[in-house]
Amino acid sequence: MVCEKIANYFDENVLMTGLTYNGHTVSTQIGNATLDVYKEEKIIENAEEIGQILAKRLDQLCKYDSVGEVRHIGLFAAVELVKDKTTGELVISYGMDYGKAKVGLMKNFVGLLGEHGFYTYSHESSVIIAPPLIISEQEINEAMDIFEKEYLFTDKALISN
Repeated sequence: MVCEKIANYFDENVLMTGLTYNGHTVSTQIGNATLDVYKEEKIIENAEEIGQILAKRLDQLCKYDSVGEVRHIGLFAAVELVKDKTTGELVISYGMDYGKAKVGLMKNFVGLLGEHGFYTYSHESSVIIAPPLIISEQEINEAMDIFEKEYLFTDKALISN
C-alpha cells in the first residue's frame, strides 16, 4: 500500500494510529463494567422476555388495513404503514426522507404518538419501535396500547380508531 522507502521507515519507527478511545484502558474498563451491569441486572434476559411480549403485540397490528408489514427482532421493530394493504402501496413513496412527504403523514403520526407519550421516529413509511432494554412488561403494553388505539393511517389523513 506504500512504497518501499516509506515501509522501511516504519521498520524502526512507531506508527501511531487509531482513534483516541481504541483499545484505551479506561474505555475497555468502562465497557467491561457495562457488561457486568448487564449481567447483574439481567438486562439481556429482560430484553429477550419483553421482546417476546412486544412481538405478540406487533403481530396483532397486521389486522389493520393501514399496516402492511411488521418486522421485529428482540426490542427493535419497524411497522410499515400502507395506503393499500392489497397492493402494498406505501404511505410515502420509497426514497422520501422523514418529514418531506407532501402531506407530512409520517411526521404528523410520529408527532401525535409523542403527544400521547409514545416517543419514536420514522423512516420513510415505517415507524421504528426501539424501547430501552430495561423496559417493563407494563410499560411495553402501555406504549403499544397508545400505538394501537390512538391513531392509524389512511391514504389521506390520520384517523382515530
